[in-house]
Amino acid sequence: MSVFRRIRALSRNNEGSTTVEFALWLPIFFMIFGVATDAALLMHKQTQLIDMARTASRQVSLGIATEAQAEAFVTSHFAPDSAGAASVSINGGYVNASVSMPFSEVVIFSFFLTGDSSLSASITMVDEAAASASS
Repeated sequence: MSVFRRIRALSRNNEGSTTVEFALWLPIFFMIFGVATDAALLMHKQTQLIDMARTASRQVSLGIATEAQAEAFVTSHFAPDSAGAASVSINGGYVNASVSMPFSEVVIFSFFLTGDSSLSASITMVDEAAASASS
């Protein structure tokens, strides 16, 4: 068999071409999966932060808890080694609650892309306890 016939025979043989294509596309699919997973985790954690800030602000605005107790409530929902922060303050008849957490504590796959960014949530409510006391 001549060299040219062997080359032609190999060029007609398609065995393994699907494997090569699969190997080329697999990392891209994993990257898309990782980004989608991290985006879902970030949205879920953002919703949790909003809920914690709303609950803390509501507790203080109704007079159920003090500012320090509301901050302790929020920080109790963070992991023990978390860098999450919470602050609750009363200014001019309004209760302001702010909660933040670094992206790096939330994401799984794209931690190297997040840098120093953080999630945060702020809620402002009327201080109903002070408003009802002054009436």
